[in-house]
Amino acid sequence: MSIEDFTTWTTGDPNSRLTVAATSITWDDVHNDDDGTWVYKDYGASYFNSDQVHRFKFTTCAEVDNQNNSKIYCWGLTNSVDEMNDIDVAGGDFWGIAYNEESGGANVFRVEIITNGSANRNPTNQAAASTPYFFHIEIDADGGANNTGQLVVYITTVNYHGDTGAVAFQTITVDEAAGGSFDFRYCFLTNVYGVVTASTDGLVEDFDPAVSAASYVDAAATISVAAAISATAEIATYIDAAASIAAVADISADAIEINTVKGSGGAGNTTVARIVAVGNNSLWYEDK
Repeated sequence: MSIEDFTTWTTGDPNSRLTVAATSITWDDVHNDDDGTWVYKDYGASYFNSDQVHRFKFTTCAEVDNQNNSKIYCWGLTNSVDEMNDIDVAGGDFWGIAYNEESGGANVFRVEIITNGSANRNPTNQAAASTPYFFHIEIDADGGANNTGQLVVYITTVNYHGDTGAVAFQTITVDEAAGGSFDFRYCFLTNVYGVVTASTDGLVEDFDPAVSAASYVDAAATISVAAAISATAEIATYIDAAASIAAVADISADAIEINTVKGSGGAGNTTVARIVAVGNNSLWYEDK
């Protein structure tokens, strides 16, 4: 796991709506039009442009104002620092998840991809009040109907998708538009939509932007390597589906044994390797 420290991120809070701690952001009556209310990190140009998995937890509010469209974002990737509606109307791009009170007081999460100001939004069913929801976000940078990117969000309670005890709430899939791309610089774990005065509370926690695909495979599970791999190849690129990985409960350990991996000796040879680095969803190994 690689939980981000929000105290090192950039916080805007002109109306004193936020409480930012190392692993959590508390919303206290955040208004939709609280311009400049956000918590974000600049990861650098085009940092988010490859397949990846993100995780965070969001706890819904105890009650809501009886107003429409109190839409506050608990996750978002952008190329500019602005309110989400301003990015939208300016013809910009973002991928985001919003906690949204809709007409009639129904609280839902909205999974969105905005491309050149054109929106593709999918809502969830109504979310329960005062409930922690676990978000497991899988990004396929060249997937989807247009091969330009796909966002799959597994929302569960109790634990994260793929982990012991997780209870499914809903899975939402949104595709990037034709002509679009997955290529972003900034990550927001709080941002406002930027219009109307509706408000809400919430709690964002434990954001991990560097979850490896292997990190949520059960320790006893097996995967297979499709072809010979050189000592400096990315294992994740070649995984098909059956070399056994020992003790994969947490891939963040920096020395995990891998058995039955075809090494640099060529097809048919069996070597034992160990992971020497984990980052940005890439697993690097060396022959032992």
